[in-house]
Amino acid sequence: MSLLREFAAQLTDEERYSILLSYEKFELDGFIGDEPVRTYARKFINLHAPGAGISIVPVMRDLTFECYRYYSWEFRDEIVKRLGNE
Repeated sequence: MSLLREFAAQLTDEERYSILLSYEKFELDGFIGDEPVRTYARKFINLHAPGAGISIVPVMRDLTFECYRYYSWEFRDEIVKRLGNE
């Protein structure tokens, strides 16, 4: 499991949902202030690569993806039922 996937899995549902909403806002507006997705991406970078000069935007995107991935696995049984592939 990747470090970012582990990081996303350790967040609360409220934190993950706020990341998803703020990234959607970022995509629509084209810019972002100190929204949750930026805040948590910064936390991840500071925790795992402090001073490395990593661009925050790819980390924001990847963190959002990991949150979506978390929920897709969390609710996979419901998804399978909806698709009729039980």
